[in-house]
Amino acid sequence: MNDDLLKLVLYLLRFKNALPRSYMLYLFEQGLMDKVVTKEDLRDFVLEMNSAYELHFAPSLRESTTLQGKLKNLSDVLPVFYKEAEAIRQAMAKEKINVLILEDEAYPDLLKEAVDAPLILFYQGDISLLDSYSYYLSVVGSRNMTSYGRRFILGELKALTSYPVCLVSGLARGCDTMAHQMALDNQGFTIACLAHGLDSCYPKEHLPIKKRIEKEGLVISELGPGVKARPSFFPARNRIISGLSQATLIVEAKASSGSLITAEFAAQQGREVMAVPGSIYQENSRGCNRLIQDGAFPVTNYQDILDILGLGPEDLLRSIEQSNASDNSSDPVIAALKEGDLSEEALANELKTSVIDMRIRLLPYEAKGLVGRYKGKVFLTKA
Repeated sequence: MNDDLLKLVLYLLRFKNALPRSYMLYLFEQGLMDKVVTKEDLRDFVLEMNSAYELHFAPSLRESTTLQGKLKNLSDVLPVFYKEAEAIRQAMAKEKINVLILEDEAYPDLLKEAVDAPLILFYQGDISLLDSYSYYLSVVGSRNMTSYGRRFILGELKALTSYPVCLVSGLARGCDTMAHQMALDNQGFTIACLAHGLDSCYPKEHLPIKKRIEKEGLVISELGPGVKARPSFFPARNRIISGLSQATLIVEAKASSGSLITAEFAAQQGREVMAVPGSIYQENSRGCNRLIQDGAFPVTNYQDILDILGLGPEDLLRSIEQSNASDNSSDPVIAALKEGDLSEEALANELKTSVIDMRIRLLPYEAKGLVGRYKGKVFLTKA
């Protein structure tokens, strides 16, 4: 049986609450993906694991009885789920959507540690972005962004694009989308986490930037194709935003802002929480000021963020010195560009890597002024 098809059946088992999360985790721990080959294997494996699960994990007879009821229905629902999974797989192929599960090697390590980490993730773009960087910063804020928030993102956050910091956000109106846009416009990297299936976009006017992130970054969701945005999905999505990063920054937030939910998740996950202070008379700063009162780190410039992440100018300089950037023809990047300008895809092929990894590899060359990029082309600035 195709692995992706099995992953989609597991997604449906969880999404439709056919099996409890704790039981799904137990099945993963017992090597489900290694032992299930056919449709019948899945049903037999689940039933076989039930006795051991009840003995060691079921906290009460009531949960055990509920689980028994779900398992009795398994033979009825599995054929239906396989049919639905096949339809989802076809939708994924059309939209270039991929899927991974908690036990896949590509699943981000930081997110595995997070509260209620999703068992299944859907993604568009280059999944290697999740392990290409050492530092991830979640940036969220008010949908009704003020000029103050815009100035902070286009000024202080822009400075982070010179460092190996990937910005994570939710593609919401206001601060979120501004952070994504700024990162892409400055050759930085960004991950968008959505509260609906990846075959749609909410809000609709953000479809162009979503498409751009698919090509130049990564878009993820725990929800499969065909699932539309609902109010209850957004708070759940926020735990993934914070879970992907070592730290979360709130740019602007009202006293009851949804951004504060992301900050709360970050604190629960043991991650750093930062907030941009503002005027006590500005509604969009009340949530941030309250976070700072409660112990969040106040951020007044980009250096504050670098300090929290454990980065400084010396780290960038060290990465430049440690790189192979030189005008020596033995350097693979310089050698590849000696013959002329190359598209990003062509250079990535020359270096036998992905486009995202290639861009990361170019950072020290660009910082040293050896290489430039313009309209998808890479060129030597010094012959």
